[in-house]
Amino acid sequence: MRGQLERRPSSPVGLLILLCACGRTELLPVASGAATGAHQLTLFSNLTPDSWPTSVAAGPDGNMWFTESGSNQIGRISLQGILTEFPIPTASCLPQDIAAGPDGNLWFTEYAGFQIGRITPSGTITEFAIPGECAGPRSITAGPDGNLWFAECSSTSIGSTTIAGTMTEFALPNDGRRNSQADGITTGPDGNLWFTEPGSKIVGRITPSGEVVEFPLPAGSGAPYDITSGPDGNLWFTEQGSPNRIGRITTAGDIVEYDLPFANSYLLGIVSGPDGCLWFTEDRDKIGRITTTGSITEFDIGAYAGGGIAVGPDGNLWFTVGRHTIGRFTP
Repeated sequence: MRGQLERRPSSPVGLLILLCACGRTELLPVASGAATGAHQLTLFSNLTPDSWPTSVAAGPDGNMWFTESGSNQIGRISLQGILTEFPIPTASCLPQDIAAGPDGNLWFTEYAGFQIGRITPSGTITEFAIPGECAGPRSITAGPDGNLWFAECSSTSIGSTTIAGTMTEFALPNDGRRNSQADGITTGPDGNLWFTEPGSKIVGRITPSGEVVEFPLPAGSGAPYDITSGPDGNLWFTEQGSPNRIGRITTAGDIVEYDLPFANSYLLGIVSGPDGCLWFTEDRDKIGRITTTGSITEFDIGAYAGGGIAVGPDGNLWFTVGRHTIGRFTP
């Protein structure tokens, strides 16, 4: 399903890499665009073998937290690389996304367990069942109303839960277009939740009271996947398929798209970085940066980027890598 590739570039300039598991240091080149200075990357490869880390988030305790879909665990890694893993009570639940909640805990989705999980900084896990069947929750985010909001990929709904576990679901419009399953979700600068519908090529907006508005992407667009709030007051999202693009949508619904330099990039996660740019992951062994004016730079990291990406309390970018690795990148 996923693989990991090591590369030995012939022109070692641009990016310093430290591989903690094997003690190897290399310089890897910038793939495209203009970049200045050395960007340091550290790979922590001490996770459970074949744990497949999926998503990552900064915790209220100053650590980074992540889901392990392969080993059915939640992981915690300190900024120095000290790792702790916590088994999830429900077996084979396929944990997906994770986010910090307003209650000082971390909240995560269980795609195959049809549940929302909560883990305290000390590692105590509580699970809350989603009403109905086959919800398939994917992404989760802290909402503007003090609840956690999540996208249900299998039931074509957007859900919310209070910190006590009381859930509400809002069905997405069904006009025969179909494949309107939600995937990515984030809180926007306008006090609403914004989400993606990859199958329908739509970006949607839902108010905390449940009112939904959908914005179709222009003809010929890719499938919108992950979405985040940008430093410019807009929403930014990755597009999968052909063409490979990063999209920007205003809170009024106006959409602009930016093509990537290389084909078949298969874009994954996206986050607003500490430098005023947006950062994203690709499954072709790269992470990328796009300015709010659309200038794109890609960095070859020599290992499969697993999708999740977040900003840590240290001002670095943290992301999931391949079978059992967490990466840290200094932008």
